[in-house]
Amino acid sequence: MMLKEYLEKRGEFKENFPLSRISSIKIGGVCIGLWIPDGLESLLEGLGFLVEKGLDFKVISGGTNVLINDRKLDFIVISLRKFKKISLEDGLLKAGAGLKFSHLLKYCRENSLSGLEFLAGVPARLAGGLANNFSFKNTSFSDVVEQVSVIDVSILAVKNIQRSDIYFSHHYSSLKEQNYIITEVWLKTAKKSFKSIIRKIKENIQYRLAFQDLKYPSLGCIFKNPSSSVSAGRLIDECGLKGFGIGGAGVSFKHANFIINKGRAGFEDVISLISYVKEKVYQKTGVRLEEEIEIWQ
Repeated sequence: MMLKEYLEKRGEFKENFPLSRISSIKIGGVCIGLWIPDGLESLLEGLGFLVEKGLDFKVISGGTNVLINDRKLDFIVISLRKFKKISLEDGLLKAGAGLKFSHLLKYCRENSLSGLEFLAGVPARLAGGLANNFSFKNTSFSDVVEQVSVIDVSILAVKNIQRSDIYFSHHYSSLKEQNYIITEVWLKTAKKSFKSIIRKIKENIQYRLAFQDLKYPSLGCIFKNPSSSVSAGRLIDECGLKGFGIGGAGVSFKHANFIINKGRAGFEDVISLISYVKEKVYQKTGVRLEEEIEIWQ
């Protein structure tokens, strides 16, 4: 059976898909196809087919933390955007990996559930946020996750992993190092008043509007903070790099750890700018910055 026919029976399949359409920085080449499976069984069957045929694939969450090469790409991209069921079970919030943060917060508001307000105003999805241990101010996914359901691609089987078996650090989780696809997450929340939840959400959104560059396409923060007391953005700012650009890519005037697409930026523009920033920061401070984004070559 042909690839397109097989995958279309188990979801949506869009051949020769330009990934710039789903990248938050609006950069990305044309892949073999974008597959959006319609459920867990379909995903397992499709993965088995791809593995059997020896076809390369990658999984994308919200496209907000991955820089994608803008050449012709010889792999299939799997999107879990249809994995968006949400419910309360035994006091935990059970949520599909493809849920947008905004939809997760909508459910929390409607049910007076607090604890996830730190996700407000971020255009990401649950799987990517968890895998990268997204954090804001003093809260991160490691503080609220209780259990994760994944597909272990090496054996094409579902596993449930407890929080205690996952290693977390700043914008990192050990889930990234495994051959796993996150499908569901169990999160801890607490009952609070609707008004207090709304107030905290508004405060967080106002903070982002004030201190983060949301005007231009970007991937959010590019570099890891060297330590809890030293931010990458501060080091870049001290090097006088705010506003510096290469091609269509530039360091944001508003937040130095943001690289923005000022218009028609290409993959190489961003890669060159990342390298330039790293070199200038190292020359001035002796600190070697590390990327926290994923890069698809």
